Amino acid sequence: MDYTAANRGNFRIRAIVSSSLLALAAFAAPAHAQTEPAPVEAEAEEGNAIVVTARRKEEVLQEVPLSINALSAAKLQESGVRNARDIGYLTPGVIINSAGAEFSTQPIIRGVVGLGGSSGVVSFLDAVPLPTASSINVSMLDIARVEIVKGPVAALYGQNAYAGVINYVTQVPGSDFGGKFEASAANGDYYHAKGLIVLPVVQDLLSISIAGNYENFGGIYKDALNGNKTGGYEKRDVRVSAHFTPTDRLTIDGSFYFGRDQFDVTPLVYADNNCGSRIASGVTAGQFTVYCGPIKFNPVEVANPPASSEISGNDRTVYFGNIRAKYELGYGDIGLLIGYQDSVERRFNDFTGTRNGIDFLLNNGSVAKMLEYFGSDGNTKGWNAELRFNSPSDKPFRYSIGGYYSKDDGLTSTIISLDGTSLPAGLVPASALTRDYTTYDGNPSTTRTTINETDNESYSGFVSADLDVFEGMTLSGEYRRSHYVTVTDQVRSTTFPNTVRPLGAPFKFSYDTDAYRFSAKYKILENIMTYASFGQGVKPGGANTRASIAAERTFGSETNRSYELGVKTTFMNNRIQINGALFRVDSSDYQILGPSDDPNNTGLVTKNFGGARSQGAEFELNFAPVRGFSLSLGVAYTDPKFSEGTLDFSTGALCLAVAQCDKSKVVTVPQASGGHTYR
Repeated sequence: MDYTAANRGNFRIRAIVSSSLLALAAFAAPAHAQTEPAPVEAEAEEGNAIVVTARRKEEVLQEVPLSINALSAAKLQESGVRNARDIGYLTPGVIINSAGAEFSTQPIIRGVVGLGGSSGVVSFLDAVPLPTASSINVSMLDIARVEIVKGPVAALYGQNAYAGVINYVTQVPGSDFGGKFEASAANGDYYHAKGLIVLPVVQDLLSISIAGNYENFGGIYKDALNGNKTGGYEKRDVRVSAHFTPTDRLTIDGSFYFGRDQFDVTPLVYADNNCGSRIASGVTAGQFTVYCGPIKFNPVEVANPPASSEISGNDRTVYFGNIRAKYELGYGDIGLLIGYQDSVERRFNDFTGTRNGIDFLLNNGSVAKMLEYFGSDGNTKGWNAELRFNSPSDKPFRYSIGGYYSKDDGLTSTIISLDGTSLPAGLVPASALTRDYTTYDGNPSTTRTTINETDNESYSGFVSADLDVFEGMTLSGEYRRSHYVTVTDQVRSTTFPNTVRPLGAPFKFSYDTDAYRFSAKYKILENIMTYASFGQGVKPGGANTRASIAAERTFGSETNRSYELGVKTTFMNNRIQINGALFRVDSSDYQILGPSDDPNNTGLVTKNFGGARSQGAEFELNFAPVRGFSLSLGVAYTDPKFSEGTLDFSTGALCLAVAQCDKSKVVTVPQASGGHTYR
């Protein structure tokens, strides 16, 4: 019996087959020595030292002047890690929120929160950036290790690596035949099976591996009235990888990943607002805006998508591919990386959060209860390429120089529609919404529709260097200059539902960013290293797809300055590791999602307001005295605060337009009379 967090508190039975395949290999072919070693795994040959590639080169973790956490395949397996959120539980100073059935995943590192634009934390799969928040939750299929880098590393990783990086490193096929398979089952209609097989097609020349995963869960939320269940999912994943060594100098690796996830509709658990101002617009009537006093939640409700919607609730399909080549020159090496990403998302949810709908005013002043559905479709695809030269790693002065190019295209559509409830003849909702679409079940309906297209292109040049000043002392620096070009086309807007391209022709803009980091490390003793670093991260600006006026089509870049002091120690031949760090991050031109200056635009737009700072400390202990036993302890203290002049709309809008707000101080919603205000 095996009990892990992955089974949601249930016992499950597991069957594992791996040694039998390895034994079969002994009869199928004679043993061969591996002449071309695969990339270093999380456990290095030197004692228990962990080797990482966080600085785009292989280094022993305890000698890197950065705060990095590395989770090996064994650690992921033992801890029952299933998704990105579980990684956050194992990493001090890291929180990974996952809403919308893992579709709106937002990593938060050291308190640096993305309140507008991107999150500031980029996730990579084999050094290829994952394009959307929904694609961050890649399956733990065939993962060799996960590296979490804290602090701005845009100089190393490029766009949006503003607060840190999560890098998934996959297994590289070895030169011996083998494989493994495991399956488990539990109550609640939980079934899980995954397997891996490694095939040496041509010994010591070409090896491939095929990994597959299937997981199903029936759900844990139950509608108290009709008995419908939700909260379940079905996941399918396949990855094919190849390792090719045509010469002693050339190594080529590649992989292709396909993932198909289907999640049930989000369960509805809500409380009726009972105080504050009343909404009395053309949309609803007599609705309070806030809740006062102890929160009393209504029973769970499960929305039922129309049969013709073809959406289970939250559906996601992703395709990722990459080719990585490395050629040894004798006086260094050249690396080439080419990546491809394609992510498709479809969602359906009940937008009102009430079983019987909400009150809509009709044009004669009467009220009718109607449900409101929310649906969205998104498709983001693109590719990127990087060419890099690395000087020899055994010299006192080492450097890397290279260039990077990326291009991606995105198409998103959002439909907020009423359910097509039959109304008395001649009566329609007395709102600004225009009847221009149909519901998922084909009924004519009042809707708000948004369709946007965005094309992004970027060019970067980068350089990094390390200099051994004297024994034990090393200075390092990285710098990246990037140029971004964005073309955005608002085909239709919620504010102008019947107008094609309400803001005119596609809008094009470009901008440049500079990111850098400098660090110094000194080994006081062979097993004690201290370091200090200073860096600047840049989160690029972007386009507001819900803008209704030209002045809000774009928003500017957000910049931070990061300071860090740390110490890393090892004892007992790397079996004990004790690390600590102090940090401070100062952010300016903070990107915050808030109300538009256009009073007719009910949507939210991103603007640059004020700034923030986050400071704190981290401590980590890893103890592995013998093989098969390990103990880890991580503690983090983080104190993030907004700076003066920052507008905070996270608890609701105090004003209808930004221009009406007091910009001299942080703006929050005041407490409503009669008790505490909850949102």
